[in-house]
Amino acid sequence: MSSIPRELNSIDFSQVLGAPLIAGVEASAEAARSTVSFISEVGFHSNENGDKSPVMVDFEMDKPVEVKDGEGNTVIQQKKVKIRVPYLTLINIPNLHMDNLEVDFNAKINSIQERKTSSSHNLGGSLSASAGWGFGSAKVKVSYSYKRSNESKGSTNKTYSLSVKARMTQAEQPVGQERILSMLENIIEEAPVE
Repeated sequence: MSSIPRELNSIDFSQVLGAPLIAGVEASAEAARSTVSFISEVGFHSNENGDKSPVMVDFEMDKPVEVKDGEGNTVIQQKKVKIRVPYLTLINIPNLHMDNLEVDFNAKINSIQERKTSSSHNLGGSLSASAGWGFGSAKVKVSYSYKRSNESKGSTNKTYSLSVKARMTQAEQPVGQERILSMLENIIEEAPVE
């Protein structure tokens, strides 16, 4: 009798299929924690009271400015300005999410059962007779043999394969993060260099 149902029942499908899915959920959660940690550590610093403020980047640059010359003509001049920009507005914030997880499980079970039965009959006999003066004798010898043999062979070949494919991409910027970055853009300062 085939052992395929027994073989299939011995596979823990909840573990085989569930473990990669749970790992995908845990990876997504870890990616979210990483994003929060990155924003907190890179984008803000705390003062001695524990209050957080954005990390700012200060630099100077030449900015083209329209001015009137002595004759009233508009000309473009380069004017040095100081720029103060929140660091988080200058960099990409890592925000990965898993957008695809495929789990393929293949089980190939071949069960071969072979049964051989053989039997043989053997009938043999001999007759011998002798006669003499007054009496006679006869000998009869009969032999019979029966042989039956059963032979059973079985083999089961199992092949299992598990393929897990995960794809992570940069997620769209969450609305809250977009609003905070917009507010940070509003505190960009520009001042002329004296």
